[in-house]
Amino acid sequence: MDFAKQPELAWTAAITDIQPGERFLSPHRMAAMYEVADAYEVDGTVIAAVREGPSVRLVGLDGEDGALRWNVALDLEIPEQPQHASDDPTLLVPVPQETTGITEVTCAAASLDGALPCVISVFDTEAQTRSASIHYFTLSEGNVVATVTADHADAVRVVDDTILTAGWAPEREDQNISGTITIARGTVADPAADWIREYPIAGICFGSGDGFTLGAFGDFVHFSSVSTVFVDADTGEPVVDGELSSISELSGDRFMGTRCEPSQLSPQQSPDRIAIVGDGTGQLLHEHPGLHSWNEPRIRTASDAPYIASYSVFDTGTGEETWRLPAGDTSQVVAVTGETLIAFQDSVDERQTVGYDLHTGDERWRVHGDDFYQYEGADGARVLGRGGADMNMVSAFDAATGAIVWSLEVPDGANLRIVSDGLLVATHEEIRYYTFG
Repeated sequence: MDFAKQPELAWTAAITDIQPGERFLSPHRMAAMYEVADAYEVDGTVIAAVREGPSVRLVGLDGEDGALRWNVALDLEIPEQPQHASDDPTLLVPVPQETTGITEVTCAAASLDGALPCVISVFDTEAQTRSASIHYFTLSEGNVVATVTADHADAVRVVDDTILTAGWAPEREDQNISGTITIARGTVADPAADWIREYPIAGICFGSGDGFTLGAFGDFVHFSSVSTVFVDADTGEPVVDGELSSISELSGDRFMGTRCEPSQLSPQQSPDRIAIVGDGTGQLLHEHPGLHSWNEPRIRTASDAPYIASYSVFDTGTGEETWRLPAGDTSQVVAVTGETLIAFQDSVDERQTVGYDLHTGDERWRVHGDDFYQYEGADGARVLGRGGADMNMVSAFDAATGAIVWSLEVPDGANLRIVSDGLLVATHEEIRYYTFG
């Protein structure tokens, strides 16, 4: 993707033309739970969810012109007698007060043989149980061509010709969140055909479990919720001993993450953290006690580029510190693109976005929060940032100088996603597709 030219509006799809009186939501159940509007592009079809009472529908739009291809109800049985939501604090899934069940959907971001796998979950608040199954929707018409039970699954992902599924089953004890993460690899017919494993989580990392992500890179699979499980893709064997709070891919067939260990001061204290770096075989190369990783995306960055742990930048070969970010000002490392490290600096008055030379630490540029408050993506030479009083401006900045290349006004508070030919911009009321031409 090249951000050199300002994108042009290709089409707009309004909710009033698809499901009047409702609203677009993310096809990811945790985001939809928080009423986040979003859409995915999968092989030329734009996928979104639409709220329908306590449940959702799934819609597919033509990526060329936004025309509605299909609009399907998720026809799963929901108990009919209304019950109040449980007061039990161990019930982690919020449920509307006037329903005994709620149907939610989480779709993959890629298809397999023209069909999109989606995990459809039904939560029965009367019995306090959850059931889940994977439905495969054709991108052309939205027909379900296969369905398989997968009660362990919160998320599904397509990697080449295999299906990955994963989920989190929580238990609350004192102030920690513990439970079990399950990951499986298999086929359309049997999502556990290759392997399925359970990974007990002690809750050392003190995560909230308020979300989940299933990912894969190299020969690895990872799932993050209250904690992160990082495993060998062929066997399901854990790659790193101990409990992780995060994992991400570095350039050059390497990974970086943060391992948690119980606090040496008190079990009630936040855990001790250790930043770790490993290679494509799973071998740990460097460890940095007391530091953590940022999981910053890396775009067109050299394989031997330095890595960042907390506020220190390290030589990838030796693991030695080469320079430090201003720890008192830096609030987050957000990306590395080309030879530029991008970080936020937050103060009482405003946020500033700063570009540093990745190798020397020299400040290259600084942009005020009114122009750049939220990172959206990069292409190696330019960076997309969101700003404006109502988060309604998307701008491309030169990664070397910070100069604005172009700016585009979008609806207030819209969700933005970079797709194959441009940008998808979603609100509850409409989905816009901008192309770079």
